[in-house]
Amino acid sequence: MTHTVEHRPATGRPLKVVLVSLYDYGSLGVRSLHATLRAHGTDVHSIFFKRLRYNNIQPPTEAEFGLVVEQLQRLRPDLVGISLRSSFFDIARTLTKRVKDVLGVPVVWGGTHATLNPEGCIAFCDYVVVGEGEYPLLDIVDACQHGSQDDAIPNVWRNRGGVVNRNEPRWLADLDPLPFPDWTDADKSYIEDDAFERPRFGDLSEYVIMTARGCPFRCTYCCNNALHRIYDGRGKWSRRRSVDSVIQELREAKSAFPRMARVNFQDDVFTMDAAWTRDFAEKYRAEIELPFSAMTHPAYCQDEILALLRRAGLRALKMGIQSGSYEIRRGLFQRYQTDEMIFRAADTIARQGIDISYDIIVNNPYETTRDKTITLDLLLRLPRPFKLTVYSLIYFPHTELTEKALRDGFITEADVEDHRKKTFSHWRMRLDLQEQKEDQFYCSLYRLAATVTPKWLVRAAGRSETLKRHPSLLEPARHMDYASYVVRGVRKRLRPR
Repeated sequence: MTHTVEHRPATGRPLKVVLVSLYDYGSLGVRSLHATLRAHGTDVHSIFFKRLRYNNIQPPTEAEFGLVVEQLQRLRPDLVGISLRSSFFDIARTLTKRVKDVLGVPVVWGGTHATLNPEGCIAFCDYVVVGEGEYPLLDIVDACQHGSQDDAIPNVWRNRGGVVNRNEPRWLADLDPLPFPDWTDADKSYIEDDAFERPRFGDLSEYVIMTARGCPFRCTYCCNNALHRIYDGRGKWSRRRSVDSVIQELREAKSAFPRMARVNFQDDVFTMDAAWTRDFAEKYRAEIELPFSAMTHPAYCQDEILALLRRAGLRALKMGIQSGSYEIRRGLFQRYQTDEMIFRAADTIARQGIDISYDIIVNNPYETTRDKTITLDLLLRLPRPFKLTVYSLIYFPHTELTEKALRDGFITEADVEDHRKKTFSHWRMRLDLQEQKEDQFYCSLYRLAATVTPKWLVRAAGRSETLKRHPSLLEPARHMDYASYVVRGVRKRLRPR
């Protein structure tokens, strides 16, 4: 498929841009792009096309596609941008064709899938933004506004009539100069269940924010694994905003959203910089004073830092374990934390009275029965109860793990996520989604390990040949981990202070 981009000469009015977020009403990426375009004088509107419903993602209906096109016809954009994950590649392709057929305007693709696989995307759109999008999108808008050259914009692949220009990424930019993401209801549309919705983000109770971009680690299954390679030699991939910038955003958010009751920090590793964290904890406690949650890593759970954050308002952490087997963690996932590091971090978190949720990855063809048994044993050695999120292994394009699994014959190209779309039904694992009895069996045991069920009973269940043959008998374990966590929370609230 080829496209011809018709640059429109300067008209004396700002260019009209419409951004489309697929299955993510809370997209920080699109909301940051929206704010950046608006700050630079662009007339911008964002369409949030369908909610993300874990394990129950439904493709858009014809009516929903029609609503997007009708809204675009009303808005009359000069440029349309679509943000997509790998799971939604086919939806982006269908929507782009309809936009081109009806409106005939240039279409830009961005987001994680466009970054991971620009070669597989550029045939279907006019521009692909590889990597961080704020400054590349501004450059595209400027070129379209003034009819100037657009074939050498850093971070941008351009398709004109089938001739593709592939440009290298620019140096990574500081984050402080970027405007804060736009969480207001102005210039936004939401489409779900064959209708326009009014979610009223102005009434939001939880404010989502990022203080940093770029994970310092290179886990082989994660998109950050590929992003490190893309930006190699172009600055420090893992960057953080100043504490003052973060506090200013939260101060403005508290003023704008009167019902704001908690903060959710989405940094890959919030606790990684001790000096930054000390400064943050002091200023957050003094000026924001709201409970918050964050993500951490076993290597960054020092007692002093968690104590400071706990006093500032930290109430919940999320931490990846992924496998109890050090051989799998180190040799396959390139996660180098030892069992001792995990136990030390878990003990520190428990001692500080912080709620914790651990991540585990299953459906891994490289794991043996022994590896799964080791994972169960590790979980049983953690302070209990805890939350546990079990993910099915997803093969994202061009990560090291995906390329290895392809070479080793465990998967084919049909299993890579832009084709497989596994997250439509397997975003988070449930017992009834497991195809192999052994995986059903161990997933249920993992759930039981997170509860207050006696450890001897969980280990006895792990030795039961009957349960191995009939793992559905363990199905109640799907609910017991959550129930135990609720009981723990009630006990904490009733505990004398």
